[in-house]
Amino acid sequence: MANTPHSPARPSETIRMNINVDKAFYKQLKRQALEEDKTLTQLVCDVLKIYLDNR
Repeated sequence: MANTPHSPARPSETIRMNINVDKAFYKQLKRQALEEDKTLTQLVCDVLKIYLDNR
């Protein structure tokens, strides 16, 4: 069965975001992601989601 625009099997669309951060802060984020066995992208998305859910 082919994926259609309304098919639940279709992956969600993603958009790339770029941010400029201090090198030390980047390293802190990267270490945290490694500790949690996540990618840096997963870590940042999780943290942003928690922030927005608690607004």
